[in-house]
Amino acid sequence: MNGHLVIVSPLPPTRSGIADYTVGLIEHLRSSWHVTVVVEDGSVAVPPFDDVDVIHASSWGWYSVSAQIDRILWCVGNSMFHTHVEPGIKAHGGVVLAHDVRLNSLCAYRAINRRDPSTLVDAIRDRYGDAATEIFVRNLPITTMSPAAACLELRRRLDASGANLLRGVVQYAQSVLVHSASAQALVDGELGEHGPLVAQVPFGHPPLSASDARDSTLISTFGLVAPEKGDDVLLEAFAIARRSIDGLRLAYVGPVDPQRQADLSRLAEERRVGGSVTFTGWLAHEHFDDWLSRSGAAIQLRVTDNGESSAAVAACLSAGVPTVVSETGALAEIDDAAVMKVKACARAAELAEVIVSLVSDSQQRAAKSHSGQQYATLRSFAVAAEGISRALCEIPRPRSV
Repeated sequence: MNGHLVIVSPLPPTRSGIADYTVGLIEHLRSSWHVTVVVEDGSVAVPPFDDVDVIHASSWGWYSVSAQIDRILWCVGNSMFHTHVEPGIKAHGGVVLAHDVRLNSLCAYRAINRRDPSTLVDAIRDRYGDAATEIFVRNLPITTMSPAAACLELRRRLDASGANLLRGVVQYAQSVLVHSASAQALVDGELGEHGPLVAQVPFGHPPLSASDARDSTLISTFGLVAPEKGDDVLLEAFAIARRSIDGLRLAYVGPVDPQRQADLSRLAEERRVGGSVTFTGWLAHEHFDDWLSRSGAAIQLRVTDNGESSAAVAACLSAGVPTVVSETGALAEIDDAAVMKVKACARAAELAEVIVSLVSDSQQRAAKSHSGQQYATLRSFAVAAEGISRALCEIPRPRSV
């Protein structure tokens, strides 16, 4: 055993992709570490395995007194589930596993949860100086807007200006781990030569699964439905492709904001394909897997790159779903044999041609399915956990516990 590893991360049933990903890692990390997971106060604390302890963040102090902690791994994403990590990293150090490397939403959520705009103002001032704070928070009634609306507006302003508040979150870590060369380049550029050590580790893919129930006329997109996923371009492309393939259907499989669903449904009606488009909303694992097993192809687009790797794409490849991805960020680094690629700025007509080609060619679908699973096998959670464990062993113990 390498020692006692504390992992700070959400866990299921929290509806977080990082929660599910962390469980996949723990399954293999626990063979070489004694694992304790720290979850956010107020969240349900369900140990994923009998030999794994789970405590809440407010219990850290008394737990640390009685436990010998050898390493700390902070699993950090760009959502409300990570608002407590920044002060913890500052206090204890440790290793950050950065699932996103542009943490503007995280910083916005933290300010909103505290109903304290100064939290965000201070982060912006520390990174960009006094002048920038006026640009980002001017005329923003953060204390009266709904939390969702305030966060969306703050993130829009920050992203549009090219801001990145990663440094303030991770600057006190001993190391930052990322999943792709593109993410490493973004972090290196943001942290500079005086920041924490940055290293790349594999992105874990779930176990392979087989299906004999695929429907070639069902194309799906998996994961959060949002403009940055090119959801409207996909709908336009589907409407064009359906002119060539009778009975073609499209499913958005994943969480979707009600207003976004209404906008896309309206567009589908305008394009006369409303009856052929399905929105599933958030799904439990077994229902999500059912859509994976039935889909003839997956279209996983990204318009912008925040340095993230896609758990949805990993799930598609492991399940043998022929998959189309945008050629940007970590998606561009996937082997060409494993996926079909389109330009990040691809127009609907270009995407429609790719969809028609894939749906119409059973041999091409079979080849992509086979190559995708081969790619996933080499990047299993066991491989990912080994890479993280090796990185953890290469750094000193955390500064304090």
